[in-house]
Amino acid sequence: MDAGLSTDYLVTGNAYRDGAPFGGWFVARFIDPQQGLRSRMGRLSALADAQGDFELKLFAHRAGHREEKFFPYNRTATTLSMLVGAGHFEIDFCFEGQYQRVVLEEEGDYALWAPGVGHRWYARQDSTLFTVRSPAVDATDQAPTPPEQVPSALRERWATHPL
Repeated sequence: MDAGLSTDYLVTGNAYRDGAPFGGWFVARFIDPQQGLRSRMGRLSALADAQGDFELKLFAHRAGHREEKFFPYNRTATTLSMLVGAGHFEIDFCFEGQYQRVVLEEEGDYALWAPGVGHRWYARQDSTLFTVRSPAVDATDQAPTPPEQVPSALRERWATHPL
C-alpha cells in the first residue's frame, strides 16, 4: 500500500472541482494554507535575477511513453502537471522513504509536487499534459534520486514492469 506523501510535498486533485469555490483558481496565494502546496502564501518565487519566474510545457505523450531517468527531482523548482483532454497517465512519486502513485485520467486531474520529490511516469494511454515549473532554472536543477532513497516497492515495480 502506498504510504502517501504530506501535502507539503505532493497535492493531487482536479482543477475544475478544486477551483470551483474560487472562480476557477485552484493554486493561489489566497487558498487556505491547510491545502498544502495549493496555497502559495509565503512560498518563494524566482530566487535570483538569473532565473525566470516559470516554464510552461504542453506535450502529447503516446501510449507506452515513459520517464527513462531514475526518479528525477528538482532541487529548487515546484512542478504542476495536468491532464488536458482524455488519457491515462500514471506517476509514481517518492520522498524520504515514502511514495505515492497518482493516476491522471479525467480532464483537469493534476499533481503538484515540491522540490526534492522524485517522480517517474508512464502514459498508459495517449495523454496530453500541461506542465508548469517554477522558478525556471537550468538543467542542473534536476538530479536522479539515489537508488537507496527510492522505496523498494517502487524499485521492484519499475524493474519488472513500467508501472
